[in-house]
Amino acid sequence: MSNSKEVIIIGGSYAAILALKTLFLAGTPNLKITIISPNEKAFFNVAAPRLLVDNDYSDKTLVPLKDTIEKLSRQSSSRNRQVRHVKSRVESLDLDGKQLTISSGQVLDYDYLIVASGSRSSSSLWKLDNLHDYDYIINKIDKTREKIKQAESIAIIGGGSTGVETAGEIGNAYKGEKKRIVLYTGSSGPLSNSLPKHLSDTATNKLKQLGVEVVNNQRVSTNDGKEIIFEDGTQKSEKFDLVIEAQKLTPNTEFMPKSELDENQWVVTDEYFRLINHHNVICLGDVLALGIHSIVDLTYNQKPVFTKVIANEILEQGHIELQAYRAPTKMTMIVPIGKSGGVGVLFGWSLPNFVIWFVKARDFMINKARDYFS
Repeated sequence: MSNSKEVIIIGGSYAAILALKTLFLAGTPNLKITIISPNEKAFFNVAAPRLLVDNDYSDKTLVPLKDTIEKLSRQSSSRNRQVRHVKSRVESLDLDGKQLTISSGQVLDYDYLIVASGSRSSSSLWKLDNLHDYDYIINKIDKTREKIKQAESIAIIGGGSTGVETAGEIGNAYKGEKKRIVLYTGSSGPLSNSLPKHLSDTATNKLKQLGVEVVNNQRVSTNDGKEIIFEDGTQKSEKFDLVIEAQKLTPNTEFMPKSELDENQWVVTDEYFRLINHHNVICLGDVLALGIHSIVDLTYNQKPVFTKVIANEILEQGHIELQAYRAPTKMTMIVPIGKSGGVGVLFGWSLPNFVIWFVKARDFMINKARDYFS
């Protein structure tokens, strides 16, 4: 493939796959694409709360990257794409030299770089990280499922969607049994940082119906897996058979020059997702400082911006006008609380319970996992 452009994608999950799909949208120019990620499979982590109580779906949540690459290559009308996956981590990045170094010490050159390395959670239950492979996370989920069965008291730390969904799944699975389940939201109520008060109150009521205790306005300061210490003016501790942490995201950006990161290590870009002084480096997904770190934001708000900047910068379609990213002013979120429903909003409009059940609560969208990655 002569006169081809070298494009490297860092990442192997939702944003990275979206980036790869976007590069197949046009037949020109010739592209050599390298995907760098430490895992050979993508994990449909949306379903993680359901996997904690149901072991029938684990295999359906893992999609080999080679399957995605092969499918895109078959479906594409373009014959001007070469794609390979390098199983490794990026250790450092030379923006001026257009080079990066991977964990083996190998140095790779690029013309364009797409940073879609995502984020990791404080607990390895929820996301693949840069240290462990997919076998590790599935094994972790399996072990936690067994611990949940054995535990008489369980604390879930975090009042966002993951914490609420996890509390709902455990409450639904063990409703009526002598198992104490406590959700520490760390705020004024479940989902209170994302949804209006009436939906937070609805979430509280649904959790209580499943036997979940909801504790608000107490932030946990430490957690050793059995004991939590929290502060409410005075410090006190409480012991549980099992503590599950479902909060905090950390961006996978250790390889980025510090000058390109904000104080929380998210990547600073212009409104078109390009590095301010290096427009050949384009970012996507959780790593963005200006994003809201969700699949919904990636799909509905980031995707059109990214598609146009890729067309303009890489696919030689200079006539396409760039579109600036605008964070959504009206939230879209669907949060199952058990198998029968939950709470949610679509562009700010409250959704009825049966819609929550139909879209997500019945199977956590596991039947759509491959669609996200292929």
